[in-house]
Amino acid sequence: MLIALPARDLTCPARVCRNELKRRAKAERAAKKKAEKAAARAAREAAQGGKKKKKKKDEEELDPAKYYENRIKAIDALSAGSGGKVTAYPHKFNVTMSVPAYMRAFADIADGSHDEGTTVSLAGRVMSKRASGSKMVFYDLRADGGKPVKILQSTFTH
Repeated sequence: MLIALPARDLTCPARVCRNELKRRAKAERAAKKKAEKAAARAAREAAQGGKKKKKKKDEEELDPAKYYENRIKAIDALSAGSGGKVTAYPHKFNVTMSVPAYMRAFADIADGSHDEGTTVSLAGRVMSKRASGSKMVFYDLRADGGKPVKILQSTFTH
């Protein structure tokens, strides 16, 4: 985009320099673009009937009492929905491989590839959970005092 700027007059100190004119023109374009986006957003919200999507609150943002109530409701819904066949806290969990054995067994898999034919059950402590958008979650699982395992949960492959 070409911008027509007045010729520079070195004799008049009141004149604004070319760079300042360019900066002002750029700011005006940015303000115009921002106003257009705001108008488009307002039109889109009006078309939806004024309903705003509720953002999913992260568990850390809830106060402890509310978190406890929500957790109890989720556990009750889980056990009621399955007719008592599924328990939230089972007595046993079948672990097929330890974390260090898992690291040794799958160390030779190339980056970016995945093995859909193998099912492995690991047990350990989730040290961190990082969401990357709405479809991918990364977990760091640590057990047996070893190095943490990075686990990817993706709705693309499940």
